[in-house]
Amino acid sequence: MNWICAALLNEIRSREYDKLFLVHNETSNGTAIRDMSEIKKIVSDKGAKLLVDDVSGFGGYNMDMQGIYAMVTSSQKNLAAIPGIGIIFLSEQAYNDINSSPPVNVPFYLDLKTSLKFLEKAETAYTPSTGSFMSLNLALKILDKEGFDNRVKRIAASADFIRNTLMSNDVKIFGDDNIYSNTVICFYSNDSDIIKKLETCGITISKGMGKIADKTLRIGTMGMINNHYIGKFLNTYLSLAGKNVIIREDDIPVTTQLPDFLIDDVNLA
Repeated sequence: MNWICAALLNEIRSREYDKLFLVHNETSNGTAIRDMSEIKKIVSDKGAKLLVDDVSGFGGYNMDMQGIYAMVTSSQKNLAAIPGIGIIFLSEQAYNDINSSPPVNVPFYLDLKTSLKFLEKAETAYTPSTGSFMSLNLALKILDKEGFDNRVKRIAASADFIRNTLMSNDVKIFGDDNIYSNTVICFYSNDSDIIKKLETCGITISKGMGKIADKTLRIGTMGMINNHYIGKFLNTYLSLAGKNVIIREDDIPVTTQLPDFLIDDVNLA
């Protein structure tokens, strides 16, 4: 355990609260809470409720949801559907608390109690974004075909290979093994024009955020990440960085590849 993890646990132990809101996977700097078990124990011992933002984490980790009061994710990221749908996971306790709570003054679209009542009738409380739902439905079928555990392994293997390849070519990664994210890699770069250079090669990446915005770059390893995208990014970036390195298909672990039965379901750029 590094000092960041220790400091987080100390904060959670030392404060008094009845609800703890936690971000599991942080896209701004490519870090994550790798083991939630101790946090869930601390929160449980306090008699508090744990609510988790897992927008960019769900589908990229094997999350044990026991002990989580409520969790949210979204239709894009690791589910690989189009943006537009927020997905909420409720524990039995959270479901019962919402249904037994008195009316609250919130906008109709944000009234979860109303939405749950319509859900019991297999309906939405308002006219939905039909295209978003159709996209999510297809994405979930593809996920089911691949298998949840297999997707997690593919995403994790992809992130590990990219990080290790960058580090072996003198690229510094933000964070360390204790807090690396499976779904986002944040790394340092001294080339202020590298984003534009990559764009001319058909690759779009993002700057870091906050205090490290001007020093770092971020790439996603989510959803349909696979050996095709891995090779294209690494070969392009390393070439632009002046490295005499070529990543061949045989160099990339088979665990990063899409299963043959999914190739026809996914449009490889």
